[in-house]
Amino acid sequence: MTIWLDDLVFGPFYVVAIYAYVKGKNWIRMPSVIYASILLTNVTIILGEEYAGQYAAPNFLMVLLANLAWILFPLLIIGRMWGTEHPFTRTTTSRRPESGKPASATSHSELIESAEAGQ
Repeated sequence: MTIWLDDLVFGPFYVVAIYAYVKGKNWIRMPSVIYASILLTNVTIILGEEYAGQYAAPNFLMVLLANLAWILFPLLIIGRMWGTEHPFTRTTTSRRPESGKPASATSHSELIESAEAGQ
């Protein structure tokens, strides 16, 4: 059953998420938290079945290790996206722009553009 969720929901989400992460779009924050929560829920159900279900795995530790990425990455996504309203920005105070105003939040894409421009 989860294969349909993967194909019909997660597949299109991956395309949109890759674009949003590369471009540093903050609107992907809540969809990422929802995605990671669904993924954690699915993996918990699957691991529960593998541990104590009718067809329990004979070596659960190997199953757990094989599925560890599906636990760790959603946790990392939630940690990154939940903690701030602007997950792709950082505050810099060490340098001043030419305008003389203090440096403020700079998006990831602005940092890359300024690095490419040699600033």
